[in-house]
Amino acid sequence: MASQGEKLFQQYGCTTCHRPDSGARGPNLDGLYGRPVRLNDNRVVLADDNYIRESILEPNAKVVSGFQSIMPTFRGVVGEEDLISITEYIKHLSEQELNPLNNRSTPTQIRDNEVPNIQQQQPSPTGGRACKPAREKP
Repeated sequence: MASQGEKLFQQYGCTTCHRPDSGARGPNLDGLYGRPVRLNDNRVVLADDNYIRESILEPNAKVVSGFQSIMPTFRGVVGEEDLISITEYIKHLSEQELNPLNNRSTPTQIRDNEVPNIQQQQPSPTGGRACKPAREKP
């Protein structure tokens, strides 16, 4: 379904504005799904299925901070099945964004600046586990 959504994304010209480069006229959608989005009116909403659907059908309802309200409505243009496919494609973009972190072969490859305040677990006197902050480097 995501591959069909990708075709539709290109067919409807979404790639013209929703690009990962600095010349994009619309927000980058890589890694968007499931994350909070700040809007021009300073509200924060979750990028879920309903948000994506509304953004396609009523794009001026929730404009992302830093962008202008220039996206046309696709109400009456994009059918229900196409909406679902495009949403699946956008979800797939988020899965791809997370893959590099999930594909690390060992925890030692994670640098300190990638995970702030790393904590080590030490056994407590009662037999449970208690968290102890990691030692700071000199």
